[in-house]
Amino acid sequence: MNRPVTSVRTRPLPDPAIVREWLGAMFLVRRFDERAGELHGSGQIGGFLHLAIGEEALVVGATRALEDRDWVLSSWRSHALAVARGADLGRSMAELFGRAGGLNGGRGGAMHLAAPEQRVLGGFGLVGVHLPVAAGVALASSYQGRAEVTMAFLGDGAASNGTLAESIDLAAIWHLPLVLVVAHDRRGHGSAEDADAAVASLARKAEGHGVKALTCDGMDILDVHAVCSDAVRIARTERRPALVQAILQRAPTPTMADPKPAGSKEELEAWKARDPLAVFGDRLVEVGLLETADRARMQMTVNAAIEQAISAAGRSPHPEPGSLYDHLTIAESLPGWLAIDARGRATRGETEPFPREVQP
Repeated sequence: MNRPVTSVRTRPLPDPAIVREWLGAMFLVRRFDERAGELHGSGQIGGFLHLAIGEEALVVGATRALEDRDWVLSSWRSHALAVARGADLGRSMAELFGRAGGLNGGRGGAMHLAAPEQRVLGGFGLVGVHLPVAAGVALASSYQGRAEVTMAFLGDGAASNGTLAESIDLAAIWHLPLVLVVAHDRRGHGSAEDADAAVASLARKAEGHGVKALTCDGMDILDVHAVCSDAVRIARTERRPALVQAILQRAPTPTMADPKPAGSKEELEAWKARDPLAVFGDRLVEVGLLETADRARMQMTVNAAIEQAISAAGRSPHPEPGSLYDHLTIAESLPGWLAIDARGRATRGETEPFPREVQP
């Protein structure tokens, strides 16, 4: 049921240009998160901010298994996925700043950031609520005969949410092209997995619904890519869902809830020994696909790109107060939808207790 975890030091490497691009993307995701965390700490980024430091191999490896036409949904770490999928860095950072030039006009922030051009349909602030939406996106692709795959990312804490059971059950019954990727760090937002899950094995949960379950080392981009590619193949060609359990460890760094490091000094050192960027970069240097100087230049290029993004975000204006009601609508402007706004009905002098169908 669970496949053996492989090592990034032994698995055959893809084409040199591919692995260099992967490493560059991992650097980009890492540095974006590092600087976002610093800016949040200084008050330049408001609201909630959840970092994905330590998940770079998962984020990049999984998204590189997708095609441009495929869809991506996330929990509250959506900015990492948007960056990995190629969203504009300046507009991504401006969204975290709450500026008008952001990907979503400053309305999404870190937890609800979406990148429609990259088919990243956004983050969801409540645990597990995006899973039925992901199933719905996969249903739309299937219903319209499009060979698209929907990939939804979640943490192991969401695996105990009823929405997971409902979503994978429907996906299995309806043969939906859905891939669920679980970042399994055994710490569901601060609680150990045995505190909120009677059955910790996500593979057992998935297989109980007839869904194919695969496991990978979430710190190893080669293993992530290979396993997620298999899951995407199952979804696209066999038209059935798959679940990928990625075993990983996020960096034991401070969080908004706890400004102290999340682990001991020993735990931090142990994490550094498995840091996906360091391990993968070392492998490329060892086999001669990357010079140490090239690696340093790559990091400098990424750092400069992120600083330019921060500068651009800072120059972007705040949304105009008059735009507060932009993108809000009432049912009458949506033909075929249900009008359920009781205040609107009262304004029209209507008293029917149930929604009514609005005709074109």
